[in-house]
Amino acid sequence: MSRPMSFAKLSLIGCVLAGVGCDGLFADLSEVTYEDVQGQDAAGDACLDDSCDEVPDDCVVLVQADMTGQGLELAEPCYETDEILTVVDGTLIVAAGTTIYFGRDAGLEIGPGANLVAIGESDEPVRFRGRDEGKGQWRGVAFRAGGEGENILQNIIIEHGGGDYWDATIPGSMGGVFVDGSRVALEIREAVFRHHRGSALSVVADTRAVEVADTLFEDNGRAMSLKAAQVPGLSGNLEFAGNEEKTVLVSSPGPISGHFSWPGLSTPYEIVGDLEVRGEGIGELANLEIQGGATLLFREGRGLYVGDFAGIRAEGSLRPVVFAGLESQPGYWRGIYVGGSAQAANQLEGVEVSDAGGEGWSDQLRGGLVFTGEMTVIDSRFVGNDVTAINADTSRPLTIDTTEFQNNSRPIRTRFDRLRYIGLDNTFDDQDNSILVTNEAMTTETEVWNVGIPYYIPRVVTVSSPVTIHQGAEFVFGSGAGLSLTGWGRIEAVGTSSSPIVFRGRNGEPGEWHGFYVDLEANAGRVQFTYVHIFHAGIP
Repeated sequence: MSRPMSFAKLSLIGCVLAGVGCDGLFADLSEVTYEDVQGQDAAGDACLDDSCDEVPDDCVVLVQADMTGQGLELAEPCYETDEILTVVDGTLIVAAGTTIYFGRDAGLEIGPGANLVAIGESDEPVRFRGRDEGKGQWRGVAFRAGGEGENILQNIIIEHGGGDYWDATIPGSMGGVFVDGSRVALEIREAVFRHHRGSALSVVADTRAVEVADTLFEDNGRAMSLKAAQVPGLSGNLEFAGNEEKTVLVSSPGPISGHFSWPGLSTPYEIVGDLEVRGEGIGELANLEIQGGATLLFREGRGLYVGDFAGIRAEGSLRPVVFAGLESQPGYWRGIYVGGSAQAANQLEGVEVSDAGGEGWSDQLRGGLVFTGEMTVIDSRFVGNDVTAINADTSRPLTIDTTEFQNNSRPIRTRFDRLRYIGLDNTFDDQDNSILVTNEAMTTETEVWNVGIPYYIPRVVTVSSPVTIHQGAEFVFGSGAGLSLTGWGRIEAVGTSSSPIVFRGRNGEPGEWHGFYVDLEANAGRVQFTYVHIFHAGIP
């Protein structure tokens, strides 16, 4: 038979609120795992499987009147309620070994000025659950505003939530734990979220103060729905099993700033809107660091934008970092744009970019990876991107090497004087297997190497600086294109009998391109062709 609520000793409450004199009250839970407490149903202990489902007869009944006043602790083994319990101020403490059974219309709301501290132990977890089994049996826990302190959920099992929306105007307000207070600070560790309708954890506020570690998400509608601001708080051993939606949903209401670390998870992120990284200026740069194992799946027409005072590093040498569309088709999402950053730390290593190149960042800035500043791309892979895999519209140093290009519309698009930075160990198997040269004037000394595929020049390029072309390099010219040497322009093209340098027309027809114009008065002795083959030229 249920009995009225009783309160535990106030000494424990004072300990938690003041943060002093608490040694020994809670066990060291840093090494606790889900497996440590799975399936326990000894007398008085909560259990992690479904073997303790019946509500004991002696549960204490909770009503709203019990939730008022300071210094509230729930320390009995068992409570039950059919109400939405709202804690208006103060801290609600739930002791280790306590189970709360919620009826179908019940829930727990942590209101303005209030906090929740629920810390279990390895053999006595806290448990919030429905009175009945199954998804959506009660509303869940909501953090609506947040007090000055921190909310802690540790060694806790929360299950069967998502019975109704906390706010009918917010689709993400259905689930196990819902956060919409910008002042909320929430720490979740050694927890289990399971059997929730909607998202087990849904955060719609812009707060960065959410941390989740060593937690299992099992058999939920979705594991987590977050804002981009909360992603750096995901760490430790997060496990995902049997959730209906297989992604962590991420929306971005505004730019990411400061140093921002994006962890790799065993389940993909689904990016709802354009993800923006922006700094405030030279002294306030933003930096996005994406850890190995992270997979970011973008919705149609969305992309990753890294602004002029921001940088990006993706380290996937041990576990690849993947940027792809939610659906696999060329041009499904916008791709990655990296601006003319004032910092030289932009690097993609062990990265895969696929199915990008849809809506451009501007008329000419389209492709899988577009950048206007410094960039290093190594040991990476570009697959199925529309327009071009890499669009290097930059006058700054870059490196593209040991990278695979497969089934893109084109592998690389860049300026003539940036060709020197394309390495010799890339592999190409694309629809248009050539590197597009974009600019009309070449004013910086450069070298061009044989990278295994031709360079395509679609127009006349004026060369006013020295160019060295190495053996085996091949240039293909579009109709009416050519090279015009003026001023200090010089070409030294030295091939060999077995590896000549080739200049030819795109379609293989006589007179297809102009050929070379050399101002002999300005360039006397500045042109050297050795083992060079010139085909299909001769337009007047």
